[in-house]
Amino acid sequence: SGSGPASGVLQYQIGTGTFTDAAALSYTSTSSSGSSLTAIDLSGIGALQNVAAGTTVTFRIVNFSGGSGGTWYVYDVGASTAADLGITGSVAPVVTTSPDLTISKSHAGNFTQGDTGRTYMLTVANVGTAATNGTVTVTDTLPAGLTGTGMSGSGWNVNPGTLTATRTDAIAAGGAYPPLSVTVNVAANAAASLNNIATASGGGETNTTNNTATDVTTIAALAPADSWRLQWFGTASNTGAAADTAIPASDSLPNLLKYALNLTPPHSPATISNVVIADTAAGVLRLTVTKNPAATDVTYTVEGTSNLADPNSWSTTSIVIDQDTSTILQAHDNSPTTNSPHFLRLKVSRP
Repeated sequence: SGSGPASGVLQYQIGTGTFTDAAALSYTSTSSSGSSLTAIDLSGIGALQNVAAGTTVTFRIVNFSGGSGGTWYVYDVGASTAADLGITGSVAPVVTTSPDLTISKSHAGNFTQGDTGRTYMLTVANVGTAATNGTVTVTDTLPAGLTGTGMSGSGWNVNPGTLTATRTDAIAAGGAYPPLSVTVNVAANAAASLNNIATASGGGETNTTNNTATDVTTIAALAPADSWRLQWFGTASNTGAAADTAIPASDSLPNLLKYALNLTPPHSPATISNVVIADTAAGVLRLTVTKNPAATDVTYTVEGTSNLADPNSWSTTSIVIDQDTSTILQAHDNSPTTNSPHFLRLKVSRP
């Protein structure tokens, strides 16, 4: 209210700065009932656009009285429930641009105990809104049971000993670096499931919650014979000097027979007489065999014949199994030794 026309100014203060004029005000009514001011658009004031989050902005109205005195007020016309003074506008989100690294990791198929030269593939991508800047580092942390033997990737500076790779060239938002390959050997006693973990870091990013990849790897157990080969020949492959039929010690005993009888290659040929024993103590021809308890993938068969000249005459028909455990096989020919000559032989086979 007041006794004559008056004017004023709307001012704003950002933080603790000085008050700055925003818009001129004109009061046209001189009655005590007052009048409403038209809306003031603040969108053209640059300082009030994209104000940083957490900043305090203060508005005030400075009135200049006119006429022959009187006091002017800002008040609620018509005693409504509306606010006496309202500042309206929109708050736009703060748009920032920054790189954001992610890493993915994969491998093909299951690994097997004793495997060599198995590989993992690592890919680093930028899912941010700006290109990377500075050094990007990738580290592969292997679990017990895996041993790193190599690391490579186009454009990467790699340290195979620590399975660490770096590069400084920028990758655009939405792009990815060339993949990294990590080569590993699998221990003969590796657990059935292993977690291989890789991390990416650097490049100017600020979000580090998506910088780790875990690749769960299933490790298949070796067959007992493959484990034996790996122990004595350094390979689980049924080839070369490690093959079931190979006789690397030139002692006339193939590997499969040594494995089945728990013999240590190489060995003296006389050793077999200590683990395969024939006797006639029970009045029949009997064979006692010392078995390898770990050779659960081997079939032991005792056969008999009375005609060595006929290779097709060997048979299990007259054979009686006296004892068959994980360590001993004992069998005899049911024909008395007083009858025609009889012969026994041991056969071992593996699927």
